[in-house]
Amino acid sequence: EPTLYPDLEELLEWFRETAQIPVKLDTNGSRPEVLDRLVRRGLVDAVAMDVKAPWEKYSILSGVPVEPDRIRSSIEILRSLQVAVEFRTTFVPGLLTIEDLRRIRLQLDGDPRWVVQLFRPEHALDPGLRDIAPPAREEITSALPGVRVRG
Repeated sequence: EPTLYPDLEELLEWFRETAQIPVKLDTNGSRPEVLDRLVRRGLVDAVAMDVKAPWEKYSILSGVPVEPDRIRSSIEILRSLQVAVEFRTTFVPGLLTIEDLRRIRLQLDGDPRWVVQLFRPEHALDPGLRDIAPPAREEITSALPGVRVRG
């Protein structure tokens, strides 16, 4: 999670002022105060934020304690500020269900910037996940009409 690094702001200032390189920040949304400051200062051009699970399953699927209110705050910050945003959920069969995806969609109030990414077992860091069959795109598109699916 890049927002954990104390020198992130300084690095992004360098990208902006010296290198003049556009910056996309990928985040889990756990540090809304940092996210707010970076966006307000104009240090990021785009943000991709993972929305991993329905609130009640967040800590379980994250593997660490998570305060859902912090994730909600990050979502609201990104919605209120002028920055390109994508919210994304990786659909891993067995960890998430179609019903979980429906709940996430409700959590995001149907935000059209939400994308469901199809799990790709060959890219899994955890060897135990490499035997999971990838989900079928049609399973998601038929259950959640209008949702963008990637992968």
